[in-house]
Amino acid sequence: MLSALASGTLARDPKSGTSANGTRWANTTIRCSTGNDREGNALTSFVTILAFNDVADRLAKLAKGDAVSVQGNLKQTEYVKDGETRHGLEIVVNGILSAH
Repeated sequence: MLSALASGTLARDPKSGTSANGTRWANTTIRCSTGNDREGNALTSFVTILAFNDVADRLAKLAKGDAVSVQGNLKQTEYVKDGETRHGLEIVVNGILSAH
């Protein structure tokens, strides 16, 4: 298991719902600054976050642009978009810290 801590701003409003078995969930994407390249241009990474139950309820109350820090388990994801296989990172959130 890989643990991760990510801080940034929400890149989009969270989506939320309840699964067929009653588990509440919410997900969104965090925009994280990762420094600068050799020319001084800002580098940014986008990380998908997924939360369940009480943590999902907290995440669902936030909005695009809100500053947030999350802690959880990191996993690599794979999906197909426009016929191409793409890879990404996802944090299954155990804890969330925000000003709201």
